[in-house]
Amino acid sequence: MNYQKFIKVINIVSTLLVIVVLLYSISWYIYSPLTRPRIDDYKNISSYIRSQFEKDSDVIILQPFWAERAREYLGDLNIINPRDVKNEDLSQYKNIYVFSVFGYGENIYEYMNKKFKSLEKKEFGKLSLFKFQNEKIEKVIYNFYQNIKDAKIRIIKGGEIKECKDFSNDRWRCGGPDWQYIGKEILDIDGTGRECLWSHPMTGSIIEINFENIPAGDILKGFSGLTDEAVRYKEGSPVFLSILIDDKEVLYHRNPNSIGAKRFEIDTSAYKGSTHKITFKVSTVLDGVRHFCFYADVRSR
Repeated sequence: MNYQKFIKVINIVSTLLVIVVLLYSISWYIYSPLTRPRIDDYKNISSYIRSQFEKDSDVIILQPFWAERAREYLGDLNIINPRDVKNEDLSQYKNIYVFSVFGYGENIYEYMNKKFKSLEKKEFGKLSLFKFQNEKIEKVIYNFYQNIKDAKIRIIKGGEIKECKDFSNDRWRCGGPDWQYIGKEILDIDGTGRECLWSHPMTGSIIEINFENIPAGDILKGFSGLTDEAVRYKEGSPVFLSILIDDKEVLYHRNPNSIGAKRFEIDTSAYKGSTHKITFKVSTVLDGVRHFCFYADVRSR
């Protein structure tokens, strides 16, 4: 084959490849919208949920966790999008809605059906909705996150104790860098935005968060963990969380440099019917990139 024929073949092949790519692009442009939920699907499922949703007691689970478009229509309602529903505490909710895209809700149906009463399943075009009812609700009687303003914060370093007096914008500031505060945040832990109390530890110090006259229930429940950003720092030290009731330690919780919310549950039934001082202590050996937070509440069963 001479040079001119070779060039001609190359041009023909190139032209055919361009035609194939164009045909593929056109077909995908036509076909792709047909596989996705329509705007009306989102509007209809959202209207249905809103017609019966109880803001003080219900929750919506997005499945899969990246189905964030639902927030455009339901963002003012209580929504969670955990990667692993089986590691999620749902015991405080009355009704649990599973907002499912592309059939992902089916993956957790068996698990949810064993734990809760299945009420209904409805289809909204490409979207599905499962509704479950919790028949053994744990009632939250005190939420430490919501009541952070009532805390008394101390930083203990060696023999020195520093009281934190500055409270604004849901944060206690104790001086020092901008990250040295204790307060309300929503942070990514295992890809899920979670309400929790930012408590970045400090090398050589103990953060002490005291709540006084707290009514005791059957359990004190919550989680702690490092943010996803913090875990990427491979040299990060573990963070330790201690919980005390009336200065008696009832939990010593180690948080390694790993992804995920580390859950805890403390039996407080022996204290039920009276009020007590609850203390959270946070510490670490080295504070480099220790973006740490925790959540806790008191519940009755």
